[in-house]
Amino acid sequence: MNKSNRPKLVVFDLDFTVWYPEMYELEGAPFKKCSRTGRVTDRDNEEVQIFDDMHEIFKALHTSDEFENTKVAVASSTTYPEWARECMRLLHVQDIDVALETVIHYRQAIYPRNKKVHFNELREASGIDFKDMLFFDNERYNIREVGELGVTCVYCPDGMSMEHWERGLDAFHQMSPQND
Repeated sequence: MNKSNRPKLVVFDLDFTVWYPEMYELEGAPFKKCSRTGRVTDRDNEEVQIFDDMHEIFKALHTSDEFENTKVAVASSTTYPEWARECMRLLHVQDIDVALETVIHYRQAIYPRNKKVHFNELREASGIDFKDMLFFDNERYNIREVGELGVTCVYCPDGMSMEHWERGLDAFHQMSPQND
């Protein structure tokens, strides 16, 4: 698959798609990062962890030539956006030691609203059509609603995995106008 068959915008939900536990399950800020281990914990020492396969996915999005024209964003309806932003600043992608906020370099739609609102904001800000977007989320209703806009969506009920990533890229390729 060449660069023209890649999405122009890849969007991830955060809670239980990129990381776990969900923000509402935590005791909150201040979050801290252990300089020795890199572990990120909340004020009650509960660890926030990136799903294992997300490290490889983020590494590819950040370093691979095939994704050089792909923007990366998040659409999260967490009721704790400040905590999510702090975790994005502290959590790093393995092997490339880059913060999530650097890899998710394009836009962060993090506020408690319907995902359609997030995607309309992303389209307006980026100028990228819905058909050129790929979205991953662990909530079926978000997948259904965003899919109605024409976005290629992948349901990840147990968090992101390489299987979900590859399924999403394949589905996007099948829906892509360049594939005609």
